Amino acid sequence: MFDSPQMAPPTFSLSSPATPTETRSTIAAEYAIFAEYVDLSSNPCDGVFVVPSDSNPRIWQGTIAIIDDGPYDGALLRFTLSFRPAIAIPERPRLTFASPIFHPLIDPLSGEFDLAFLFAQWSNKIRMRQVLVAVRNAFTVIDPNGSRNPEAAALIRSSPKDYRTRVTMDIVDTLQDLSNDNTGLGNVHMNFGPWIPELYEPILKDILSTGAALLVEKSRADSKADRHNHN
Repeated sequence: MFDSPQMAPPTFSLSSPATPTETRSTIAAEYAIFAEYVDLSSNPCDGVFVVPSDSNPRIWQGTIAIIDDGPYDGALLRFTLSFRPAIAIPERPRLTFASPIFHPLIDPLSGEFDLAFLFAQWSNKIRMRQVLVAVRNAFTVIDPNGSRNPEAAALIRSSPKDYRTRVTMDIVDTLQDLSNDNTGLGNVHMNFGPWIPELYEPILKDILSTGAALLVEKSRADSKADRHNHN
């Protein structure tokens, strides 16, 4: 969906004295991250754009665009992906969304996504493309067993309609944050224009009404399938 910019090989400068082992570990980690970005650039994820930070190769900034018939349809979500400083000990990166988004796997205060839920056993063999695809898919197939936001987990079980309404409020807020650049991530090689209500609100309403209609159709189809299976 997005074209990723070219990234130069990392350069290294240590802010404090380090042992030769620490230096080698840092260099190896940053080249491993660079290799991940090269792999992602040659085989990009649909709906996901990432770019390394100019100041720190261990930080990626990006955007996930959700286009489906679910509650998050139309969302454009900015995030930061932070990598560990060394590769000697396998450790998950941290993925944090810039704006609050209602989801069972997202901490409502920090915006951090629960990667441990998707990748219980972490390994250096897990590629960042796998991670980003899994995170993107978590907005399409929503697992109510996530515990980072108990309110979201409870609401999607008890009232999917109210859950969708709650999510829609956050989507509108994130789109406005993008246009005002209040996310704290800077432009990140993408420019978002101002939110123009008379232009964008009809589009947003159309997206949401279409998604709601598809949701009703799917619910009816599921009900028919359930009745057929019980007969």
